[in-house]
Amino acid sequence: MILATWNIRGFNKPIKHSEVNLFLKENNVDVLGLLETRVKSTKAKTILRSKFKRYKAFCNYNKHYNGRIWVLWNPSTTKVDILQEEAQVIHCKIRHYLTGKEFYLSVVYGSNSATRRHDLWDSLHQFSTSVTQWAAMGDFNVVRHSHEKISATPPILSELMDFNSCLLNCGLDDMSGTGNDFTWFNKQEVSTRVYSKLDRILVNNTWLQAYSQTTAHFLDPGISDHCLGLLTFHDNDRPRKHFKFLNCWTEHPQFLQ
Repeated sequence: MILATWNIRGFNKPIKHSEVNLFLKENNVDVLGLLETRVKSTKAKTILRSKFKRYKAFCNYNKHYNGRIWVLWNPSTTKVDILQEEAQVIHCKIRHYLTGKEFYLSVVYGSNSATRRHDLWDSLHQFSTSVTQWAAMGDFNVVRHSHEKISATPPILSELMDFNSCLLNCGLDDMSGTGNDFTWFNKQEVSTRVYSKLDRILVNNTWLQAYSQTTAHFLDPGISDHCLGLLTFHDNDRPRKHFKFLNCWTEHPQFLQ
């Protein structure tokens, strides 16, 4: 099973429709969150009906006039129940028919405004109180650590603190992954170029215990300026075995030997 999110940076051009379709086909994606589509609601129906016939879709036009988030899924492999929609997040419950796996997913596109992102942090925290296995993935529009941004202008400390406080309260953390460390750059000249890790795949501890064989990967941006995030389930999920070490062992007379 494969989940993905991609800030597509506008989805009105046919070349982007073709690129997303190719990605879905080549990777057998079960659920895709498309972010920052900038497509009007009337045109969205036409695009989905003509270009993505195999997929069901849900868009958050009821909460934002530009439909900031689209969730597409393959109904032959996956059932998606939309639990809650907001301007910056869509909360879902997912069931994969082939494996029987069930879990919760939040597809996120955070606001550029730090003040408005407080609504996102509140929504995530509220949702965290009623879920078990849970992943939150997408473009959060803020970094967690200062080293995650390369720019003449450093990140704002208060914004980092708000984000990390939210994740701590929600019990979410980054899934260790591969691919690009910086998931967005502004495609400007070297002197004014900015690199940031804005896109993330976060999971809670219950997820790690149930799905220890899932992995995260960030592909190259392609037709966007954001990397594409993949969350992949591998076969034979087993409970994670923890390595434990007791400091008192070092006090044994023969420890070094």
